This record gives sequence, structure tokens and C-alpha cells, in this order.
Amino acid sequence: MKPIVCFLAVLLVTQAAPADVVVLKNGHRIEGEVREYPKYLEIELPHGSVRVKREEVLSIERRLTPWQEFEKRLEAISKDDAKSLRELLLWARERGLDNQAKQAGKLLAEALKLEYRKRRGAAGENTGKLRELGLWCEEVGLKEEYTQAMSAYWKTRIDAALETVDRSDARALVTLALKLRQEGALKACLRMLYELALLADPACVEARHALGMQHFDGQWLRASQVDAILRRRHDEKMARSGHVCHGGKWVRPDALALHEKEKRLDRREDEVKAQQARLKAREDDLEQDRRELEGEKSKLELEQARLKEELKAKEAITEQLRVENRLLTRRNYELYLHNRALADRNRDLRRENDRLRRELRDAKK
Repeated sequence: MKPIVCFLAVLLVTQAAPADVVVLKNGHRIEGEVREYPKYLEIELPHGSVRVKREEVLSIERRLTPWQEFEKRLEAISKDDAKSLRELLLWARERGLDNQAKQAGKLLAEALKLEYRKRRGAAGENTGKLRELGLWCEEVGLKEEYTQAMSAYWKTRIDAALETVDRSDARALVTLALKLRQEGALKACLRMLYELALLADPACVEARHALGMQHFDGQWLRASQVDAILRRRHDEKMARSGHVCHGGKWVRPDALALHEKEKRLDRREDEVKAQQARLKAREDDLEQDRRELEGEKSKLELEQARLKEELKAKEAITEQLRVENRLLTRRNYELYLHNRALADRNRDLRRENDRLRRELRDAKK
């Protein structure tokens, strides 16, 4: 018990966060949550517990554990108080409370989302407030909300800008899109302007390029469509040349056969390695069993030798007791004879005493 207590005492010296402190009579101090029982104390530690007998305890200093202090602080914070939750998160991180830091982080994220919804409702369609909201989201790390706020901001700006241009003028729409792109407008918001430009003028090259389209085989196609056509043509060409599609790649039949053979060899090699690993593990287990058996054998031999020594000692004691018993028996017999002699002497003395009394009575008469 004492070595465990000493080890834990040394381990817990490095903990900066306060907890109940148990001071032992040998001078060691153990920090943790203390539960008292009639004959011992149980001290709960971050990764287990330890028991200490009451007679080993000098005193108990009651304090809050770090996780108890975290719970106490958390109870005093409102769920929408993002500032206090951020401070609690930093406090938990400084003390190495990973689980509590995660809990505070989740609550902080929920509080920030609540604050975003409030600010979003207050911003309405005001571009200035929407931009401020987006910058605030970027500052606090709300990526999804940042995209929503900035999308609303640029959508409002684009809607306002569209009222000042002719929607049937593709050149004006493209120019507006270029201007807004320079100002940092989101691509998803600019896409609407380019699509309006195409509706106004289907031959607008700038709008098609901006939308990622390519002029291919006499028609305007999206990059994904071009890639699909090229991939299909390549597949047809490889199929005509006798290649085989395997694992998404075109290979020659002989190369495929060689590849399959190599795969079979690799699988066989993996099986052999796995079998060797199992055999090695089995050998290690057997070796461990052998060492354990040897250890048990050594223990049994030592125990047998100890029992033999004890048996010899007991036999010697028994023999000594026999000798003493014989001596005591002889002494007892001698005392018996002496006692008989004393009894005979006492009887003779009584007879002599009786004779003398009779003589004395006869003399008196």
C-alpha cells in the first residue's frame, strides 16, 4: 500500500489545479476527490483511485477538484453568454481538462450560433450590417454562417446593382460582374450575372468562360461534359485496340494476366507471412509458458527445500522433546519413590506418636 501511495504522491505534485489534499503521517500529500469510510479513505484521481488507511492519515484539506470547479463555473454561465464560455474554454485548456474543454467548445459554438441568428434578424437586408455580420462570423470562426451572411450581402448588392443596368445588355452585365469580382464578390453570387448575360446574348464568350464552359466540336460545353466526351472516346479507342478495363485503367490482356498472377503471389506471400507471424506468436507463447513453468518449478523447489528444513527442525525438536520427556518420566518416577518413602516414614512416625500417647495416658493413670 505504501509504495503505491508514495508513487501517486510524486505523480500528483505536478498537478497545478486544486483538489482535496490528504496529508499522510509520513509527510506525503495526495490530491484528489476524497470519500470517507469508517476504516479508510478513498481518493479519486483523474485516472483511477487509491485507498489509504485512516491510521496513516494526518489531516484532510478540502478543496474543489479542477473538474468540480469547471462544473461550478459552468453553472453560473448563461447558455448564450459567448464571452464567458470562451473564457471558460481557455481556462479548461490551460489546466489540461480536454473533455471539459470540448464540452465548453460545443456550448460556445451553440452560443455563437444563437448570437448569429439574433444579429441576422437585426441585419435584415441592410448591406452594411450584413457585411459587419460576415466579418464577425469570420472573426469568431463560424464558416458556414460566414458564407450565408456574405451570400446575403452580395445578393442584396447585386439586386441593387441590377436596377441600374439593362438586363438585356450582356456586355453591361459582364462588366458589372467583373467589377463586383474585383470587390470580392462570391463566385456563387456572380454566377447569376453571367447566366443573365447568356440569356441576353447566348454568344457572349466572356460569360461562357466565366461559367467554366469550353468551345468543343463546334459547341459550348461545360468542362465536365468535355471530360466525359474525351473519356468515352478514349475508352472506345482502347477497347478497339484490344485493351481490357481493369480497376478503372486500360491494360493489355497479357499485362492483366501478369498482374493477376502477381496479385495471387502477393496474396500467397501475405498468407505465408501471416502464418509465420502466427507461428512466431505461438512460439513466443510457448516460450513464455516454459519460462513461467520454470519459474513455478523454481518456486516449488524452494518451497520443497524450505519444507524439508522445517521438517528437519521439527524432527530435531521432537527428538529433544522425547529426551526431555524420558528425563521427566525418570524424574517423576524418582519423585514417586521418594514420595512413597516419605509416606512410609510418615506412617511410622504416626504409629510412634500413637504409642507415645498411649504410654503418656498410661503414665497419667
